[in-house]
Amino acid sequence: MLWFKCDEILGGVSLAVLCLALILGGYFFSRDLTPCENASDFCSMAERSDDNIENFKQENNMAFIVGYTGETGSALVKQLARDKIFKKVFLIGRRKVELPPEVGPEFEQKQVDFDDLDSDADIFEGIDVGFCCLGTTRGKSGAGQMEEALKVIHFPRLSIYRPAVLMVNREETRPLEAMARFLLIPIAKMFPTAITTPMDVLVKAMVNNVVSPSGKTVELLDNKAIHYMSGISVKCKK
Repeated sequence: MLWFKCDEILGGVSLAVLCLALILGGYFFSRDLTPCENASDFCSMAERSDDNIENFKQENNMAFIVGYTGETGSALVKQLARDKIFKKVFLIGRRKVELPPEVGPEFEQKQVDFDDLDSDADIFEGIDVGFCCLGTTRGKSGAGQMEEALKVIHFPRLSIYRPAVLMVNREETRPLEAMARFLLIPIAKMFPTAITTPMDVLVKAMVNNVVSPSGKTVELLDNKAIHYMSGISVKCKK
């Protein structure tokens, strides 16, 4: 009798798990199928990336990266080292670190005091493009406030990226986030644009965007836009 009841319990649990899987699968499927606004523009940007990169190189632009020691910043440094789109890239931080071997001489670390940036203002002279990779997780304080502060400065062009769950092995210890990313691996494979953003997708989208001409002064790029813009995870319709 006891064994029979255990079988009943196991059967009920299995059915509940199956129902939950079907519900979640339907949710992620619908999220993945949600249309992306301006998808054709982002696809065109990805398709023309090679030509745009070559044209951009001719301009001999200079850039800086703030937050280059974090996961997003370090991935961006490696992507820029591969694409070589800037004549000079200043890596701005509180301390200097050992850079990956693939990073070339065009990258230069600058140690600054963020509480007294006026004393290092000369670093930013002649800069054409700036990347801020601080607070790229929802748990980082001040990320939203930074976005609002940047909007009121009225840059000639400001692109704000809002990725979903970043799929990367973080150096910082976040047990719950690490477990969540592990569980999201199959979802990322089946429904790439639903709730995840691989790091290579994010940084490639950033490069494709910066080398593409744009008449927009401020743009907010959500997860789907990032995926389409990268040209990696989403195949655009011809």
